[in-house]
Amino acid sequence: MKKIIISFAGLLLVITGCKKEFTEAGFDTVKKENYQFKEYIAHTKTYSQPVDKVFSQNLPVNSFGIYRNPAFGISAADLLIQFNNSTDFNSINFRNADSILFVELRIPYHATKNEELSTDTDPVYDLDSVFGDNPFKVKAFESNYYLFPYDPYNNLTETRIFYSDFDFMAHTGDLLYEDNQFFVSSDYLIDTLRTASGYDFNADDVKPGISNDTLPPHFVLPLDTTYFRQHFFDKAGMPVLTDNELFKNHFRGIYIHAEALNNDGSFILFKPGIQLVIAYRYLFMNPNGTPNDPTDDYPDHAYEKIILNPATVINLYRNDFYPYITQQLNAPDTNNGEEKIFVKGQAGAQGTIELFNPTELYELRNNNWLINQANIRFYVDENEMAGIDTTEYPKQLYLYKFESGRPPISDLSTRWETGETLDPNLVLSVYNGRLEKDNESGKYFYEFNITRHVKEVLRKDSSNVKLHLKVMSGTVFDFIQNPNPYKNADAYAPYGIVLQGNQAAANPVELRIYYTEPEED
Repeated sequence: MKKIIISFAGLLLVITGCKKEFTEAGFDTVKKENYQFKEYIAHTKTYSQPVDKVFSQNLPVNSFGIYRNPAFGISAADLLIQFNNSTDFNSINFRNADSILFVELRIPYHATKNEELSTDTDPVYDLDSVFGDNPFKVKAFESNYYLFPYDPYNNLTETRIFYSDFDFMAHTGDLLYEDNQFFVSSDYLIDTLRTASGYDFNADDVKPGISNDTLPPHFVLPLDTTYFRQHFFDKAGMPVLTDNELFKNHFRGIYIHAEALNNDGSFILFKPGIQLVIAYRYLFMNPNGTPNDPTDDYPDHAYEKIILNPATVINLYRNDFYPYITQQLNAPDTNNGEEKIFVKGQAGAQGTIELFNPTELYELRNNNWLINQANIRFYVDENEMAGIDTTEYPKQLYLYKFESGRPPISDLSTRWETGETLDPNLVLSVYNGRLEKDNESGKYFYEFNITRHVKEVLRKDSSNVKLHLKVMSGTVFDFIQNPNPYKNADAYAPYGIVLQGNQAAANPVELRIYYTEPEED
């Protein structure tokens, strides 16, 4: 690798002793004039590997649909939703139900009201976090898989964790909904009983407690009411409805499944707020305005709804990548590295980075260099990403140590070498990893400051482990708390990026080390 002598204004070093003895103490200051700042471009080897599964249970953001990325292929996200019961299952009204108006699965979209276009009676909304505008197939099934809360593989002493590769589709029962051409709609939702399909109610019949409001746009699936008649209303008052644990075994949830239509579709990042809404009509004796005189009571109807909230939500991911990508993920050239690095969120792909070859590492460890800074830069492969808007590039990537049980890369530690605790936001800002654009070349890249990691490797304080590169969502500090490679904060992001690897003909990945060494007197 090449070395270049350069000068830095304001680069600070602390040097104590004479000739080649250095002491590092946080920020450094140059004390002698016979020290020169140099640049060394180190050897790197990069390739890609599949991410078969990620932790996807009760995520802060749930996704659903078909995501078509021209650089990768097709990805799909399904949802399994388990619900808690309701105390209303034990009410007199529910026991006296004589008609189901509708049962709807509702999940809110991220939507903003367009004040300019809206009127008092006709609100207009703009959707966010929806990728694509093509139809796709949607099915909803009864789930037959019981989400037992404890892990049978750990003597039932730990809470069971589900990952994104579990085949819940193999444990589905009755079909509750099907649409072979589902469109994501920005239309507002009319939350009323009077417009229930197949019914014509007079407005005066709607009793208090039933809202007729307009709600922001929702993902709405009208489910088969016959199923809920058999499993809910026919069992009114029974423990399988009134006891929550028995209920979660009796009604094991709803599995919604997405399929591509004409090799395309739309992909949704939902807003929190999943609900299963059950609306029904019930019989009661109307006191006819004389509650103390039952002789003039008469049979009447009223309307009510029960809302079930989720107990557990699990995202399931599937990928149908292009064959050449699958080949590189499953059989990468780990000896020489690859021309491209494939990085995709959810259960997708990650980059693997090996720093220094053995001979180089031996030589560098025997140099008495003071490492001032070390940056590794990954350029976006513009050919592979052609036609993809930069708004669908990952905003930030995450570089970390992969080996099980190892802590995150030391540059993300909030504990400085002097024992001082640093502001996490400052640490993350210096670490970087954000998408940037070179002002001169116009090329996009991601760059990480890994100075502390390189220092530790060269000082033999740390083994030279492989680093992995993934898409980041949320905050990196969520991941720091859970170094488990499968339990991380990137699970819900659909974005993908193709980067230039070490074998790229132009703009290959580079690790630049800026260092100081003394000159002989």
